[in-house]
Amino acid sequence: MNITLPLPPSANRYWRTYKGRTVVSEEAKTYKVAAGWMAKAAGVEPMRGPVSVTLRVFRGRKAGDLDNKIKVCLDSLNGIAWDDDSQVVELHAFMADDKQNPRVEVELRGA
Repeated sequence: MNITLPLPPSANRYWRTYKGRTVVSEEAKTYKVAAGWMAKAAGVEPMRGPVSVTLRVFRGRKAGDLDNKIKVCLDSLNGIAWDDDSQVVELHAFMADDKQNPRVEVELRGA
Protein backbone atom coordinates (compact mmCIF):
# COMPACT_ATOMS: atom_id res chain seq x y z
CA MET A 1 0.00 0.00 0.00
CA ASN A 2 1.23 3.50 -0.84
CA ILE A 3 0.12 6.72 0.82
CA THR A 4 1.31 10.32 0.76
CA LEU A 5 1.52 12.33 3.96
CA PRO A 6 2.48 15.93 4.64
CA LEU A 7 6.06 16.60 5.66
CA PRO A 8 6.33 16.03 9.43
CA PRO A 9 7.95 18.39 11.89
CA SER A 10 11.53 17.56 12.78
CA ALA A 11 12.22 15.24 15.71
CA ASN A 12 14.03 18.26 17.16
CA ARG A 13 10.57 19.80 17.61
CA TYR A 14 8.92 16.54 18.74
CA TRP A 15 9.58 16.91 22.47
CA ARG A 16 9.05 19.90 24.74
CA THR A 17 9.75 20.33 28.44
CA TYR A 18 6.80 21.53 30.46
CA LYS A 19 7.03 22.03 34.23
CA GLY A 20 10.05 19.73 34.40
CA ARG A 21 8.40 16.95 32.37
CA THR A 22 9.21 16.01 28.80
CA VAL A 23 6.06 15.80 26.68
CA VAL A 24 5.18 15.44 23.00
CA SER A 25 4.85 18.90 21.46
CA GLU A 26 1.51 20.24 20.23
CA GLU A 27 3.00 20.44 16.74
CA ALA A 28 3.84 16.73 16.81
CA LYS A 29 0.44 15.80 18.25
CA THR A 30 -1.33 17.80 15.54
CA TYR A 31 0.75 16.16 12.81
CA LYS A 32 0.15 12.66 14.17
CA VAL A 33 -3.63 13.16 14.24
CA ALA A 34 -3.75 14.67 10.74
CA ALA A 35 -1.48 12.01 9.25
CA GLY A 36 -3.48 9.28 10.96
CA TRP A 37 -6.74 10.55 9.46
CA MET A 38 -5.13 10.84 6.03
CA ALA A 39 -3.88 7.25 6.24
CA LYS A 40 -7.29 5.98 7.32
CA ALA A 41 -8.98 7.93 4.51
CA ALA A 42 -6.57 6.26 2.07
CA GLY A 43 -7.76 2.86 3.29
CA VAL A 44 -4.82 1.94 5.51
CA GLU A 45 -5.65 -0.75 8.04
CA PRO A 46 -3.34 -2.31 10.65
CA MET A 47 -1.07 -4.93 9.10
CA ARG A 48 -0.48 -8.17 10.94
CA GLY A 49 3.02 -9.59 11.34
CA PRO A 50 6.31 -8.02 10.29
CA VAL A 51 6.15 -4.81 8.25
CA SER A 52 8.55 -3.24 5.74
CA VAL A 53 8.37 0.55 5.36
CA THR A 54 9.88 2.73 2.64
CA LEU A 55 9.81 6.50 3.15
CA ARG A 56 10.57 9.00 0.42
CA VAL A 57 10.91 12.38 2.10
CA PHE A 58 10.63 15.41 -0.17
CA ARG A 59 11.62 18.51 1.78
CA GLY A 60 10.62 22.02 0.78
CA ARG A 61 14.08 23.48 1.32
CA LYS A 62 17.61 22.21 1.76
CA ALA A 63 17.47 22.00 5.54
CA GLY A 64 16.94 19.24 8.06
CA ASP A 65 18.17 15.72 8.48
CA LEU A 66 16.42 12.66 7.10
CA ASP A 67 16.51 10.82 10.43
CA ASN A 68 14.70 13.71 12.16
CA LYS A 69 11.66 13.21 9.91
CA ILE A 70 11.44 9.44 10.27
CA LYS A 71 10.37 9.14 13.94
CA VAL A 72 7.43 11.53 13.74
CA CYS A 73 6.20 9.95 10.51
CA LEU A 74 6.41 6.39 11.85
CA ASP A 75 4.83 7.36 15.17
CA SER A 76 1.88 8.85 13.31
CA LEU A 77 1.18 5.44 11.75
CA ASN A 78 1.39 3.48 15.01
CA GLY A 79 -2.00 1.87 15.68
CA ILE A 80 -3.12 2.69 12.13
CA ALA A 81 -0.78 0.93 9.69
CA TRP A 82 0.37 -1.62 12.30
CA ASP A 83 -0.68 -2.45 15.84
CA ASP A 84 2.73 -1.76 17.37
CA ASP A 85 5.87 -0.23 15.90
CA SER A 86 7.84 -3.30 16.97
CA GLN A 87 6.32 -4.89 13.83
CA VAL A 88 8.49 -2.62 11.66
CA VAL A 89 11.43 -4.91 10.91
CA GLU A 90 12.68 -3.27 7.72
CA LEU A 91 13.02 0.44 7.00
CA HIS A 92 14.25 2.24 3.88
CA ALA A 93 14.39 6.02 3.73
CA PHE A 94 15.34 8.45 0.98
CA MET A 95 15.41 12.25 0.86
CA ALA A 96 15.09 14.63 -2.04
CA ASP A 97 13.97 18.23 -2.51
CA ASP A 98 10.65 19.42 -3.90
CA LYS A 99 10.09 23.09 -3.13
CA GLN A 100 6.63 23.05 -4.71
CA ASN A 101 5.30 19.94 -2.96
CA PRO A 102 7.03 18.86 0.29
CA ARG A 103 5.68 15.49 1.40
CA VAL A 104 6.44 11.95 2.53
CA GLU A 105 5.56 9.06 0.26
CA VAL A 106 5.08 5.95 2.36
CA GLU A 107 5.14 2.39 1.03
CA LEU A 108 3.93 -0.33 3.38
CA ARG A 109 4.48 -4.04 2.75
CA GLY A 110 4.43 -7.24 4.72
CA ALA A 111 8.02 -8.28 5.39
